[in-house]
Amino acid sequence: MSTFDNKDSVVGQQGDHGKGVVNNPTIVHSSGKEAFDGKQFLDELALVRAALKKRAAVEDSADLDEAVGTVASAEKQARSGDTSGAMKTLKTAGTWVLDVAKSVSASIIKDVIEGKFGS
Repeated sequence: MSTFDNKDSVVGQQGDHGKGVVNNPTIVHSSGKEAFDGKQFLDELALVRAALKKRAAVEDSADLDEAVGTVASAEKQARSGDTSGAMKTLKTAGTWVLDVAKSVSASIIKDVIEGKFGS
């Protein structure tokens, strides 16, 4: 028999004989905080990254370029199923990403950065 510590992750299969498919996961923090839709999380990551890139095209800032990269990294993590890692990455994103998330109404991204999801 195996033991698993599966906090804050999205899995389609686990255990010795686990089966499952996750097409539209709902993310629930282990503390019981409110859940969010995994597809919406991915959509918001793409939206925020695009908005940051647009802003970076008119503002020359190394910090802004770094913010674009941070969101891109979080998006790659989330798309590969590492939602916990994506949330941890977003928490390092800083004010550029938070401001853009608020401006494009990306409420999940805003909440993750503000510490309402994830550990």
